[in-house]
Amino acid sequence: MLLEAIARNPRTPPEIRPELALAIIDTAGEDLLRDFAKDESTPGDVLKRLAQHSSASVRFLVASRTAAPSEVLKMLALDTAPNIRAAAARVQGMPIPSLVSLAADGDETVRAAVAGNTSTPPELLMRLALDDSVDVVAAVAANSSATATVLTRVVNEQLARRSARPARPSYIRDRDDFPLAPLIAAAANSRTSPESLGALVDSVASVIARSSSYRDERRLADEAQVWAAVARNRAAPPDVLDAVARGAQRELWMKGDPDRAPRDLERSRESILSDIVENPGSAVGTLEFLRGGEWVARRTTTRSERDDGHTITWTIWDSSATAAAKADMARKVRSEISRRSWTGADGQMDRIGFATNPDASPEILQELADDSAVAVRRAVAANRSIPASAFTRLAVDPDLSVRVAAAASAHPDDEIRQHERSGYVREPREVDYREGFEALARDPAPEVRTAVASNAAAFWVSLSEPARSHMAFDEDPSVRAAILSSISTLDHVFGGLEMSTAALEHMIKTGTAETWRTLAARYGELPIAILERLANTGDAETAVLVAKDYHTKGDLLVRLAGSDDKDVVEAVAARHRFGEDRDLNDAVEKALVRNPHAPELFLRQVAHGGTKDEDMIKLAINHPNFPEPMLIGFAEGTDQRLIMAAASSRNPRAVAAVAANEQASVEALSYVATYGGQEAREALLVNKKTPPELLLRLIEQNPGGR
Repeated sequence: MLLEAIARNPRTPPEIRPELALAIIDTAGEDLLRDFAKDESTPGDVLKRLAQHSSASVRFLVASRTAAPSEVLKMLALDTAPNIRAAAARVQGMPIPSLVSLAADGDETVRAAVAGNTSTPPELLMRLALDDSVDVVAAVAANSSATATVLTRVVNEQLARRSARPARPSYIRDRDDFPLAPLIAAAANSRTSPESLGALVDSVASVIARSSSYRDERRLADEAQVWAAVARNRAAPPDVLDAVARGAQRELWMKGDPDRAPRDLERSRESILSDIVENPGSAVGTLEFLRGGEWVARRTTTRSERDDGHTITWTIWDSSATAAAKADMARKVRSEISRRSWTGADGQMDRIGFATNPDASPEILQELADDSAVAVRRAVAANRSIPASAFTRLAVDPDLSVRVAAAASAHPDDEIRQHERSGYVREPREVDYREGFEALARDPAPEVRTAVASNAAAFWVSLSEPARSHMAFDEDPSVRAAILSSISTLDHVFGGLEMSTAALEHMIKTGTAETWRTLAARYGELPIAILERLANTGDAETAVLVAKDYHTKGDLLVRLAGSDDKDVVEAVAARHRFGEDRDLNDAVEKALVRNPHAPELFLRQVAHGGTKDEDMIKLAINHPNFPEPMLIGFAEGTDQRLIMAAASSRNPRAVAAVAANEQASVEALSYVATYGGQEAREALLVNKKTPPELLLRLIEQNPGGR
């Protein structure tokens, strides 16, 4: 126990650990012995003892080591446990006689381990290539040290077995049970000969051609795995890859709705053909065949609706997303074609052709960004596909025209990004170019800074908010004008215009009416402090825009309601809400109703129950813009409050209408008798509801009977 405790102590000197292990090997716990078995520094004499231990888990860990003395491996090759023999058979240092013995082992997992060992001699691999176990043959086919002769034997033997099988009747729709694993492994092995790879590709095509009359899509998906392995094989010759490309394009398709048809075929086709595009062995002619990108898998989207408490969900084809994916793939193929065509062109015109090509590969553009010719570097700087690192170098290029071209360039996202529907939205590609654009924004040449400010994508996406705000203080008027142009073309921004308050205030201070109106037109994007500054400019059109902004509230709205400009007053009156504070709302309404420019519609709303304030109603009715027909309507109505308001309006026709109204109160009639004119007096005399005392007063006021 003491020795075991010393062995477990991490501070025990390593030089005495082997002696400790030998001393306690028969009594120590299995966990400690397993640690010894895994330790790469454990000497051979300790491993030999561990390989003879009664615990199978200890012996298995010894067999699983990457290296062990040959004497230990020989012992493990004779172990009674198949998993230990299999683990030992995978070790590259296994002696050849032991491998020969293990190759004839009765357990197929042991034989498969020998078949997968890269130190197994070709003669043994040739023998195992004829094994009855599919796993063993597949391991031979996947062995990276298998010779072309061995792999040809695997391919020929497997294809012969498949062709010897009886034809499947057309009515049988069960999945074919012929194992494809050896063929797939051989197709992926870089040592497989071109002839064998061609035979594999042709065999898939012939199986598909011999398929039953109906379209067996499951069988197609299975067979396509062989094509997929060839497409990934970097040693595959161009003609074989071309045959795979054309076969996959021709055969791997599907019909029907995405809810009912398997989508594996189209996804498999896209994966196979993408691998062929990326395979350096593919011929340019093959890439030209694929350049349209029509072979990408169709994209789908999910629809759902709620019906009677249940949610029904189904999948449909998304034509827009599919079109975008095709466009992206086509550009990828064209980029690969350009890379294959690039040979470091000597002529400047040839280099400019590559530099201006938006489908040029990143490697080409990286190289051309350091070209000695200004025209070439300028073309690269303007190329939408330029890598961010090359763009950063060109942003500080000594030539002004190169920097101007870089400042005006755009780097849009792939088309498929426009169809992302997840809640998480990745940053735009333009953000990757921030370092270069911020250097351009500080450029000493005003032409460069102006180009950055005019470039809306760069100004609003690439630049950070501090860099953007800093440009607003630029001394050059062309830069400030360009910023204003970028502001005017910007789509609506939720959360506010992304520039500092100080920058906006400086633009107002140094700008003209055009500047003020452009800023004021950013509805809902400006803080109240900026709106107040805009309202103070004295420009009526700017004030109208400020009045319409829903952030404009409180005292500022009261001030605008008292404006002497008719358009400003109408803009305030047209708002549906003046604010959350009721007192401020009342203040705005009172300012409007006292303003001689108050519009008729607003006055109508006030008089028609927009407020319970009697004074407000009277002010509205007495306003010169209040419509006379409506006033007469009040006078002829039955609402005593409105009748009295009409009587107090001093409008001769309205007062006369009150005097003639049989529903008018005595108070209203008395009022018009006192303040009305001759027309109102005559109406009172003929009104059947005029009280006697009021008639008497009228008679007394007119002793001559005039």
